[in-house]
Amino acid sequence: DLDDLNQLSLTTYANVTLTTGSFFPTPEVALVYLDGNIVSTANSVAQIGSDRTVQLLRDLREDDNVAAVVLRINSGGGSASASERITREVALLQATKPTIATMGNIAASGGYQIAAPADLIFASPNTITGSIGAFGVIPNIEELANDNGVTWDRVQTGDYAGLNTLSRPKTPEELARLQELVDQVYNSFLSIVAEGRSISREDLQEIAEGRVWSGVDAQEVGLVDELGGLEAAIAAAVEQAELGDNWQLVEYPEIPTFPEILATLSSQQAPLVDVPPPLRTLADWVEQEWETLQAMDDPHHVYTRILFNPKID
Repeated sequence: DLDDLNQLSLTTYANVTLTTGSFFPTPEVALVYLDGNIVSTANSVAQIGSDRTVQLLRDLREDDNVAAVVLRINSGGGSASASERITREVALLQATKPTIATMGNIAASGGYQIAAPADLIFASPNTITGSIGAFGVIPNIEELANDNGVTWDRVQTGDYAGLNTLSRPKTPEELARLQELVDQVYNSFLSIVAEGRSISREDLQEIAEGRVWSGVDAQEVGLVDELGGLEAAIAAAVEQAELGDNWQLVEYPEIPTFPEILATLSSQQAPLVDVPPPLRTLADWVEQEWETLQAMDDPHHVYTRILFNPKID
């Protein structure tokens, strides 16, 4: 029965607007910004949270319209477990589509580790990189607490049940166990770099152990492929993906719009007093060190992080 048949007039069909843009979307080169301390769960945009970063890289890997990925890394590292999670996802991404790493002012320790599986690594001549190493940190606040009238009574079920406690110094056995964890992380770090950079473990030992390199020196020892900036890295990604002129650059995480930036600035309270420059410098230093302490969230207290906060003018 024609009355029961769903029909569409030619006039209505002609006026339908295509909202998807194209039947053949333009291939995408994804530019991923990884900036800040590497942590498990980020509390600010100035941190690289492994949870959201792993999910983002996985989404890009599974998106057929993403032809290549460029990782823009500016990080001195951080949590060892968070760095390893991100590194694994970068390796899976590299096995699927061209993946290029480009370093900013610093890409050291965990920041270098997440770059290691990439097809190519770009650095600026003055980039601070390398720092292939690991260390463990468990604070002891017993004396501070006791000075303020706080004490603890302890009951534990095993020799290492209190390994993570902050309330007392570690026993020699506990320190030995922590050293085992640090050694495991370091050996895993070496394996990742050796495989990603095609360097033997023996040769890698000569340039690892926490040594820090400039971009120029890192290229000479094989930790970096090319000296160049972001544009060179994007061009390499386009070339490896064989895109020609048919591609678009998409940035992740999404960059705030200008009105959003203005709204953020207008919501910030102006200082009540004019702070003298020397005190402002001190306050900036304290804030940076405090952010570093807040980033110490590794569940095993093991870190792949450069041991200082470089100041680059």
